[in-house]
Amino acid sequence: MAVALESGTPCPPPELAIEPAASPHQIRLHWPTWAAGYELEGRPAVHAGAWTTGPQEPVVQGGRLNVTNSSSVPPERYYRLHKPQ
Repeated sequence: MAVALESGTPCPPPELAIEPAASPHQIRLHWPTWAAGYELEGRPAVHAGAWTTGPQEPVVQGGRLNVTNSSSVPPERYYRLHKPQ
């Protein structure tokens, strides 16, 4: 009989950081590179609408995965990191 061995502890969910970007009306969304299996998703309202995956692929910079989005269109946007099954 084969026995599966596990080592270590599960990683906590990654934290998504959101901050102003260098360009006006832009925001920088970033998360750690160890969470490369997660996808950045967004939607226009907290409780309404389906989550959609962003059109941009993240770029690795400074040990983090980075996406820069407009902060003016649409006027509000909510983001999360989601790990596909």
